[in-house]
Amino acid sequence: MVNPPDAGTPRPEAAWFGHSLMAQGGYPASVMAALSAARPERELSWTVYARGGATSRDVRAQVEAALGGGAARFGLAFVGAGVNDVWRRFQGRAAEAVGLDEFREQLGAALRLLAPRSRRLVCVGDPPMGWAPEPGIPVAEFNAELCRYNAVAAEEAARVGARFADLYAAFTGAPESAPGAGPLWSDGVHLSPAGDAVAHRAVLAVLGGPAG
Repeated sequence: MVNPPDAGTPRPEAAWFGHSLMAQGGYPASVMAALSAARPERELSWTVYARGGATSRDVRAQVEAALGGGAARFGLAFVGAGVNDVWRRFQGRAAEAVGLDEFREQLGAALRLLAPRSRRLVCVGDPPMGWAPEPGIPVAEFNAELCRYNAVAAEEAARVGARFADLYAAFTGAPESAPGAGPLWSDGVHLSPAGDAVAHRAVLAVLGGPAG
């Protein structure tokens, strides 16, 4: 289970671990802003460890590096992985692709490391692909595979008492085009502003709203 940081330690910061969809701008930035604005007295200090193209191998490395000194404590931590683990195989980049069993191992390890160091821990699932970004990409097959990875992510989150933000379900239940806002994807893979809004609501919902 996720435990509070030890009493007497400095005020813990908030952290975001993940891949390109969770690195800069978009819904992560709006989620961070909403949480900071809801409780300004918390003086949340965000650190973004995410980087473009990261797989679960990279996310585990991000977590290990952040915790390497042994003193890090997080009031709130977000972790997400999966889309690049699957996407690399569809791109023909087999050496960089991460199979489902290894994905469970890598993401599970990252969550187990963070759980005792975080007051609240959220695992963020990945949304589906909207349409093929290039000819020949089997969207239905990719999405079916991503579903399996998201299911594993949800299982691993439950093992450590973390919350799971199911973005796949949020997008499946959302209209393909938000009224007056356009489609949910900018290129079939990356989210549009409308898609960011769907993801933003889904992530905050697992925390019970902006105040957490």
